[in-house]
Order: sequence, then structure tokens, then C-alpha cells
Amino acid sequence: MMSIFEKNARSNLPQKGTPEYTIRRFEIARINLMTAILMTVINIVLDLTGSDSYFLFSISFPYYEFDKEAIPMMVVCTAILGFYVLAWLLSKKKPGWMIAALVAFALDCVYLVVFSFFVVQYFSYAASYRDFILEYAFHIWVLVYLIIGVCSCKKYRKAIAAVETAASTASVE
Repeated sequence: MMSIFEKNARSNLPQKGTPEYTIRRFEIARINLMTAILMTVINIVLDLTGSDSYFLFSISFPYYEFDKEAIPMMVVCTAILGFYVLAWLLSKKKPGWMIAALVAFALDCVYLVVFSFFVVQYFSYAASYRDFILEYAFHIWVLVYLIIGVCSCKKYRKAIAAVETAASTASVE
């Protein structure tokens, strides 16, 4: 039997196939992208302050390669984060920027796999691939949502137009 809370929560969700559903999927992809950007910035700040903790929900390359001793790497990492912010900002009006964010994040996934291989094989005797499992899981999570966002890109503009048309028709009546 469904509780009243479950019933209310489900009634607020848009139905699959509706314009609202497409818009919601695209917005969730954007939220995941911004969360990854913010967590990466927080991780870099934590690293700069000497903290031993970090959040897993971050973009690997800027986090692992940001070095306060090497100005060129700081610039490169800041530029990469700037690109992600730009993609997030512009994807609202031009959904194709979600594709750019997906490609960049896929490259970051490749970097994480290569980085973890070299850490395990050459730099740390105590590290194992198990140490990176949660990072792999996070990257898969974000990749899935970015792919969902990219799949929604084609329908996003039409969905926005349909919702605006329905809203203007309802306000006229």
C-alpha cells in the first residue's frame, strides 16, 4: 500500500513522454554538472588549506593536477573549470553545450583511469584499484546523467516551446 507521502511525491513528477519530463531530465543533468564543478572547487580549496579530506563528487583532472607551486598547471586547471562553468551557463539557452560538457567529462574519465593505473602501478605501494572504486562510480553517475541530458537536448527546445504555448493558452482562457 502506498503511503500519502509517496503518493504526493509521485504526483509531482512529470509523466514520461511529456515536455515537462524532457525539461526535468535536462535540468537534472545541468544540476549534476554544477554539483561536480562546485565540489571540485571545494576540493581544491580544501587541498590548498592543507586538509586531508575531499569530496568524491568532483572532476578529476583539475583536482589532481592543481598545484599551487606550478603556475601553468593552476592556469590550465582554472581554464578547464571555467570551460565547465561556461558549458553549464550556456547549456540553458543552447543545449548543444551539454554535448561539450559530456565530451570534456568523458575525457576526464579517461584521465581518471590512466591516473589511477599509474598511481597503483608506479607511485604508491599501498594504493590499489579498490581505492578508486567510489571515484569510478561517481564518474559513471555523472556520465549517465550527462548522456541523459544530451539525449534530451534534441527535444529540449521543443519541450520549452510546448510548455510556453500551453502556459500562454491557459492564461488567455
